[in-house]
Amino acid sequence: MEHCVKIVVPLKGGPMGSPEEIEGLMAVGDRLGEFLNTEGSGEFDGDEYGEGTFVFFFYGPDADRLFTAIEPLLRAEPLVGGCYALKRYGDAADPKQREIRVPFLSG
Repeated sequence: MEHCVKIVVPLKGGPMGSPEEIEGLMAVGDRLGEFLNTEGSGEFDGDEYGEGTFVFFFYGPDADRLFTAIEPLLRAEPLVGGCYALKRYGDAADPKQREIRVPFLSG
């Protein structure tokens, strides 16, 4: 069973963000992906943006462990201020899966 952690970042540069903001957030995703490749609690599966948000997608066997691994790195990133996490415990297709929202600010 794959758990999911989504990090949802409000965009400051309009519905699609500014080019600089998007480039910076993509670089954050690259750093997080590199970290997880060596750390072992999960993987970075990509991102999407639009409608005022930028979303990072992470997958692994334990959403809590995965979030605990990436949280310190996220807090150190000024571009993710005001973000929140969605931790999903189970497959997205499972109607019994549980999801919780974790609000936090960077820094």
